Amino acid sequence: MPSFDVNDLLLQDYTPAVKNLWKLSFPNIAGQQIPAFLAKTANRPSWTFDEWQIDYISQRRFGAAKVTFDPFECTLVESIDAIASKALLTWVNLIQEFTTGLRGYVSMYKKDVTVELLDGLKNSVQKWTLKGAWPQTARLGDMDYTDGTPLEITLTLRYDIPKLEY
Repeated sequence: MPSFDVNDLLLQDYTPAVKNLWKLSFPNIAGQQIPAFLAKTANRPSWTFDEWQIDYISQRRFGAAKVTFDPFECTLVESIDAIASKALLTWVNLIQEFTTGLRGYVSMYKKDVTVELLDGLKNSVQKWTLKGAWPQTARLGDMDYTDGTPLEITLTLRYDIPKLEY
């Protein structure tokens, strides 16, 4: 018979992690850096495992195969002095200069990006380092004469591995 513990019913010290306490840190590239306060939305790393299958008589067995890390999505707010887009274009120019077509080395444009969850006292409670990140897609946002909301940049980063640190 299952055992019953009354302590399971009592309120324990529990503080949930919340969606609005986090920080995104970008690398400093040639003196340009996207400030953390311009980040509006982001997601934590996610991944999918491929699988292998073995068929034997009337059964199947499965196991984990290669892992694929999903792209990292974030939204930045553009500022009047164009801090975000200038830093982003500096980073993109390390991949390929649009005017000349020259391409950079992987070691030049792959950088580490960090995502930190914070507690109410701004202490880091979970830190993800996206190793070897680079901007795969950047959408500098639309403009509209009838809308007074801030411009946004949607950024997709590809990375090699996420490293979790507590």
